[in-house]
Amino acid sequence: MSRAHKPRGGKIVSSDKQPLDQGGYADLDSEIREKKRKIRKRPELLDNQVNLEPSSERVVIPPCAPIAAEKRASFELAHILDRLNLQSALLNSLPPYVGGLDTRVDAAAYAVIAAYQHLFRPTSTSEVLFIKRNHEVIGLLRAKIDVCDTSLATVILLSLANSLSNGNPWDTRNTHVQGMNAILGSRPQGEKLNDFARSTVRTCTATNFIAYCTSGTPSPWDHERWLGQDMNYGIQNSTSEFAKLKDASFRLLVKLPGFIQLVREYRQCSMEQTCDNRIPRMTVATAKQLLSVEDLPAEDAMLHRLRVVPTEDTSKAAIMKYSYSIGTLGDTDTALFYWTLRLMLIRLCLQLNGHNVFDEARLLAQGERLAVNVIMVLPGHFEGLGSRGALGALSDQEYLRDTPASVISRWVWRKLETLLPLPAQRINPGSLDATADLFTGGPIAGLLVDIERQAA
Repeated sequence: MSRAHKPRGGKIVSSDKQPLDQGGYADLDSEIREKKRKIRKRPELLDNQVNLEPSSERVVIPPCAPIAAEKRASFELAHILDRLNLQSALLNSLPPYVGGLDTRVDAAAYAVIAAYQHLFRPTSTSEVLFIKRNHEVIGLLRAKIDVCDTSLATVILLSLANSLSNGNPWDTRNTHVQGMNAILGSRPQGEKLNDFARSTVRTCTATNFIAYCTSGTPSPWDHERWLGQDMNYGIQNSTSEFAKLKDASFRLLVKLPGFIQLVREYRQCSMEQTCDNRIPRMTVATAKQLLSVEDLPAEDAMLHRLRVVPTEDTSKAAIMKYSYSIGTLGDTDTALFYWTLRLMLIRLCLQLNGHNVFDEARLLAQGERLAVNVIMVLPGHFEGLGSRGALGALSDQEYLRDTPASVISRWVWRKLETLLPLPAQRINPGSLDATADLFTGGPIAGLLVDIERQAA
């Protein structure tokens, strides 16, 4: 099945030869007519025992029953996800909800299809159709909103349609995360989340992490109701070391945005003559709590399974001659998220060393080890939110195994130019410093803040 790819420059190119509104399926009638035409020109191609014309002695196969519009929408949605390479546990679980179970879900699927068609063939007609489909979904949600999975699926599809209509289907942030939180939060207290709900919480926590950090707001999932759930339930090999590291990463993803804002208040408070003493105490207590969120046995088990290979990226080889090869993309993301979030936490705790509550030398040693692991595990294509956070955390690394800070920042600079949708002149040492300071409780400024504001 052909796919759309996104070459440099951001222009989306379709590799389909068929018109997009045909869904990529061949026109069988046209193919049969072409074969008949060739046979008429060269009769020797026709075997004597083959007769293309129907006869009374021939069994005619009846045509296939037409597919209902709702079922066809389910197939088209799966085709769109595959063609755009939008493969995730959450998105892959959406097509089965389409097809007559709920008119709201079907309407949202039609909105995704309309947005997809407008993305590749933008016309005034396609724009009007998408707006019409989008308003239909919003109207149906306003008329009926409940706590069922179909309501959740409708909101997720509506968010996907909005991303497609904005021309960036690879923007994985969920613009309706508050609605999802409201739906899940309205379910009975103590009720265990099913696989679909768990997948929603896990995905929203990860994809909106940067948005929470750059807006100075805590994660809406920072509540014991979500932290007390086993988010690995239903995941294959959930007892493996990678599943345990996923659990630790989930807790850090939920808690760090709020902790960054707390450290920001602590830094502001420390510069004022009159300071509320509760802020330093609360900040230090939270730091101690988050430092305990690690799983050294699982990390050691994962390290024993890694392969160390020569670094292929020439710019990265100037910093690190060898890299980690984990195998699957999912396990690579798990390791990248875990080490990056731990590195962010260490850097935040170093901002609190004025209270002499932490061993600074020990924190610096841990930070250097984590920075080495992050660089070694970063994939060459530098895609995904994990890479953005990792580069933000590394952008002002002072030293790394005798590698000068200028070499590290220059490498990060080049990689951010290929990763971020900003003009090259916007990426400079000053903007890198502001981005790094953001993740240690500094002012809300820098490259990632600009990107989030543009996307809002």
